Amino acid sequence: MNIHLAAVARIAIWTLLVIQVALLRPRLDRPARQLIQGQNPPRSHHHLAYIAAECAKIVLLPTLGILLTRGLLP
Repeated sequence: MNIHLAAVARIAIWTLLVIQVALLRPRLDRPARQLIQGQNPPRSHHHLAYIAAECAKIVLLPTLGILLTRGLLP
């Protein structure tokens, strides 16, 4: 059972990471560049999505570690 849950946690972590890198970061970079150039970019919900993904990873990473550790111990 722990192996199955560990696989689910691993897939969830990788999915969140891909979403952050491929979808959210490029969309966050544009307004950041505009701010650096002194412009005022429109507000976006992408920061909240990025923060939510980070919070989910904060929960999932220790959970994965615990599940993998339990699977190794007799």
